[in-house]
Amino acid sequence: MKNLILSTVLGLLCLRALPQSFYLKLSEHEAVSAITRDMGERVNFQKSQIQNGKLSIGWDNGYSRCFLYFDEEGVSEMYCIAPKTRNTLNMLIKIFNKDDIKVSDTHWKVYDKGTTYDIHLDFVNAENKYAFYIAASGDQ
Repeated sequence: MKNLILSTVLGLLCLRALPQSFYLKLSEHEAVSAITRDMGERVNFQKSQIQNGKLSIGWDNGYSRCFLYFDEEGVSEMYCIAPKTRNTLNMLIKIFNKDDIKVSDTHWKVYDKGTTYDIHLDFVNAENKYAFYIAASGDQ
């Protein structure tokens, strides 16, 4: 149990060390390069087309399943973090509550280098899980 808690905390610290830009406003190549650099290891990306024909890429960071969605021009517009466990979910909420501006129990704002990012926590009913959706304000 102690190892599980320690590994979760360490994983979340690594997650929080990601650039505040959340890999948004990048081309697919730029995003893949940045994610690979930040994770410090080989990342297994899954590329797919979503319902509206737009591109998405997904990967696993060990604690969460992550997705990056791209617009029609191939620029990343939304970042999704789907925690694998309730413990990871709760730790992320604590981190967002501490480090960012809490708008509500399920909405935070982050200001970084002239850009405002909205973080929304939603329940994904089909999977019975929660996910954080992050986009620059005005892009959602």
